[in-house]
Amino acid sequence: MDIFRRLERRLESLLDGVIGGVFRGPLHPTELAGKIAREADLGSRNDHGVVTVPNRFVLSIHPDDLAGATPPPELVAELEAVTEDYIFDRGWRTDGPVAVQVLPDPGAPHGNPRCAAHHVPGQRPAWAVLHGADDVDVRVNHAVLGRGDTADVPLDSGRVSRRHARLWREGDRVMLVDLGSSNGTLVDGVPVADRPVELTPPTVVTFGDAVYRLSVR
Repeated sequence: MDIFRRLERRLESLLDGVIGGVFRGPLHPTELAGKIAREADLGSRNDHGVVTVPNRFVLSIHPDDLAGATPPPELVAELEAVTEDYIFDRGWRTDGPVAVQVLPDPGAPHGNPRCAAHHVPGQRPAWAVLHGADDVDVRVNHAVLGRGDTADVPLDSGRVSRRHARLWREGDRVMLVDLGSSNGTLVDGVPVADRPVELTPPTVVTFGDAVYRLSVR
């Protein structure tokens, strides 16, 4: 399901109520989602096969298109949620949590909102957890797991390489690949090579000698 249909379904209970009275003329909330999706794609950067997209979006809308009202927090929250889903569905990475701001702007064209996109670092909520001697949160998509502060998910073991493995979510799939580590990666006791494997949480993943059970939120 694309971002437009997903947003329509999420907003069904709101469109006839609070949100239904905000927009004037042909402008519809799904158009805002479309603007965000386009800017996320245009603002992407590719780093060794990992696509990182903007996570902060500022929508500028002509006041006449807003019926003189301020967009309610419910709309902003739904735009953020559907954008987050859209990004994870495609297996993309962001530098921080998704944030959407909607501003009235007399300089914006009637019926044609503007959208500015930015890469803004920040702490994301955890989407997965590695349960071991200590629980370790996985916050970014395409997270590099390894030893030391340069890893997205630091693992405290001398047998873990600095860039040991990469873990990510793409749609409903959770994927893992070994990054050429010295002591290998195991999934339920089976070695992982340099090709991505799909995980079925909860599952046991071993990085060197560090053993964890993976769960997804």
